[in-house]
Amino acid sequence: MDNLKKVKEFFDATKVGYEFKHYSNKVKNAHEASSEIGLSPDQMLKTLLVRNGNKFVLVLIPVSHKLNFPKLKQLLGCEFSMASSEEVYKITGYEIGTVSPFCMKINIPIYLEKSALVQLKVGVGSGVKGTEIVLDPKKLQEILMANVVNFID
Repeated sequence: MDNLKKVKEFFDATKVGYEFKHYSNKVKNAHEASSEIGLSPDQMLKTLLVRNGNKFVLVLIPVSHKLNFPKLKQLLGCEFSMASSEEVYKITGYEIGTVSPFCMKINIPIYLEKSALVQLKVGVGSGVKGTEIVLDPKKLQEILMANVVNFID
């Protein structure tokens, strides 16, 4: 099943309001993508897979910030590094640049940056290049059962 169809079916089953927003293939980075779909970089979330040995977690943070690895270590109790592209695909089922926190191959803990919750809406990966899922960040946190933390301050 194609990734977009899989994610759409997931959302339709949850009855949570969402919309797909599309951006052009000419977009070079997440900042440009956020602008093209009418979101600020604080509203567009990047989905990062990090690892410590065989332990993986997914982190959602605004594209306007970098993941603070010392803060991640302080909050989770061990050092993490970015997963390889092969690990990203194996765990999530998505290619880097398209990773969606929904319908992943393997269930892993998900952490959502606290600052996302002050936004009226946020965009997250859909599993397909050029398409973001836009929804209420509180609904995002609820349906993902994401742990809310402060990774960026």
